[in-house]
Order: sequence, then C-alpha cells, then structure tokens
Amino acid sequence: MEEHPIKYASRLLNSAERNYSTTEREALAVVWALNKFRGYIEGSKIIVESDHQPLKWVMKLNSPSGRLARWSLQIQSFNLNLEYIPGKSNVIADMLSRLDYDQEIPSYEENT
Repeated sequence: MEEHPIKYASRLLNSAERNYSTTEREALAVVWALNKFRGYIEGSKIIVESDHQPLKWVMKLNSPSGRLARWSLQIQSFNLNLEYIPGKSNVIADMLSRLDYDQEIPSYEENT
C-alpha cells in the first residue's frame, strides 16, 4: 500500500504553549493533528513519523499526570504507531516549524 499525506496543516503556538518543553510541543502537535483530522483517520492505522525520539515515552507513561496524561489517553484511543525518523531524513516535516513568523502569513487550507 502506498503511503501519502491526506492533508497539510500547521498552526502557531499560543503564548502559554511557547513555554512547553520540546517533548510537550511534539506531543501537542500529534494530539492537535489527530483531533483536526479525526474524520479522515478514525478507525484506520496511523503512522506518525517524528524526529523527536523522546515522544515515544509519552504513549507509554506508567503514571502520567496533568497535560501529558490527557494527551497520552487521547493518543491511545487511536490505532497509532509512532516511528522515529532521524532529523536529517525528516526535512519536509520540519519545514513549517523553521519559517520566520514575524510577517503576516495568509491562512488557507489545501486538500490533497
């Protein structure tokens, strides 16, 4: 079966989210995408490729608490497999996060 993106999306972090740790930001991105694309992916096997290896432990927390506990439970409700991809092999995924957002960016959605 050929893999392909179903849609591209991104968003800016709010002021509180900018204070999150890198792992929390990565987990937030996964949870946000799962919720945004729920209608497309619910009931399907999902592969999340990330260059942030510590993200894998979020799904396996023994006694989670707070924000990470909520996110872990949300993630576990999907048939999701998290795969580590080294950063040098994952250049497209990080493209939007590396843009300079000092300028006004038009908002639009593009279906593929």
